[in-house]
Amino acid sequence: MRVILGKMACDMLGIDDRYMLRTSESGLPRKSLNRFSIPIFSHSTSSFTMGLSWDLLEQHAPDVRQRRILFLARNPLDVTISYYFYVANSGKESYLRRFRGMEFSDFLRHPKIGIKKVVAFYNSFESLGRQASAFKVVTYEDMLADPAQVISCVIDFLGWDHVPKEEIDSAIKFASKDNMKKMESESYLQGFFTGRVTWANSIKDGRKKASVGTSKKILLSKEDEVYVQKQMANLKWKYWIST
Repeated sequence: MRVILGKMACDMLGIDDRYMLRTSESGLPRKSLNRFSIPIFSHSTSSFTMGLSWDLLEQHAPDVRQRRILFLARNPLDVTISYYFYVANSGKESYLRRFRGMEFSDFLRHPKIGIKKVVAFYNSFESLGRQASAFKVVTYEDMLADPAQVISCVIDFLGWDHVPKEEIDSAIKFASKDNMKKMESESYLQGFFTGRVTWANSIKDGRKKASVGTSKKILLSKEDEVYVQKQMANLKWKYWIST
């Protein structure tokens, strides 16, 4: 999502597309960015980085009044699984070291990194959305299923007028897995972290199996499944309840 919108924004502004993830650093005055409703991207992991427990998130919520918020969300179980492998394999933050080597069942339940925290994080933004001038949730799953349709809806939300379908298709192609891998290998984005673009997280077999790439798998125990269902029941957004 960030790459697609960032690429389109750079094309609209006529600036180098290496600024796609940091348009605010392009050198253009803020009024130019505001005039085109250019988004400022945030990975919004500050609450995780600080190592806060799930029940402290709302105390550290950002001020979103008078802001238009586009929130990209993913199934909380998938987020937890992806984060588990990030911590195990590539997480560089010092506070994450104590979680390496942890069994997934314990990771899943941990108040500072587990699924309960993801649900609390989403619920905090559900509440914050009522304070924003406009608020829209887009799911990662819908983006994978029909990126063109989702991006068209996002463009309407941002108020970008008359964006040709060809430009949307071109931006989606630019953000393809193969091109992302190529850009990462060439350090095209000037060293900015874009994530492990080779990861393809999926949950299969009635949500009992999770795979990352082709080699790493997690089997949820019956107790884990029950715990996940209990936490998901607390989620205010119901996009994933039936999955």
